[in-house]
Amino acid sequence: MAHPSFNVYASFGTEATEAPVYALGDPPPRGSPGAEPGAAVAVDSVISQYVRSASYRRGRQHQLNRIEAGTGSFKINDKLRYFDPDNTYGPYYPEVLPLVPIQTRAVLVGQTYTVMSQYVDRWPRVRMGRTYAERDITTADGFEALSHVGVGGNNYVSQLSGARVTALLLTAVWPTALQEIAAGQELLLPAEYTTTDATTALSAIQEAASTENGLFFINGAGKAIFLDRRTWISPPYSTSQATFTDIVLA
Repeated sequence: MAHPSFNVYASFGTEATEAPVYALGDPPPRGSPGAEPGAAVAVDSVISQYVRSASYRRGRQHQLNRIEAGTGSFKINDKLRYFDPDNTYGPYYPEVLPLVPIQTRAVLVGQTYTVMSQYVDRWPRVRMGRTYAERDITTADGFEALSHVGVGGNNYVSQLSGARVTALLLTAVWPTALQEIAAGQELLLPAEYTTTDATTALSAIQEAASTENGLFFINGAGKAIFLDRRTWISPPYSTSQATFTDIVLA
């Protein structure tokens, strides 16, 4: 039986409101123009060679539960201080910051599958010696970013739930390339938020999804997905996608 191989990518220099672009590539060598102190660079790089272990989780514990934020953790070998935010000669400086997009892909039988797309919370160093340094990086998906954007001072007209979710994502400056929003079946009442209202974009979107009896989540590719209540009885969900059997097929 074939086993997948995994690659980890980071998109340094990408703003949280931009769709990250991940590409193969090693960091520029120490002393190159891209590594000069103070040189603003955008580097999309595979960092698998520095990752010692990784884990992630997303989804919900029960079918009736609300989907919560996906989270992850990476243990990184940083003996070269490539991921040190204070290393002015590091190849990624000054882009070693919170909210750097990070993605894990699996390759199996020639097919590539994106299994996790999240954002780095911080870059703490947890172990350091004369010849070795290690960082434990924690990550979270787009739910965390949406939970830090307030909708106070914004008003929304009466609209279908899908249009409301799209409008709220626009308020949060969420990249349109990272959205797949169903039209919705429920007509929502107008919503008005005062300037002192502490409601976040995430909670407002989840309220719209709950009213619709739909689902809102961030998928493995990092896209914001809204499924309305008719999604489950519409293609491709209404058609069997695979057959599992104990019978050995020739």
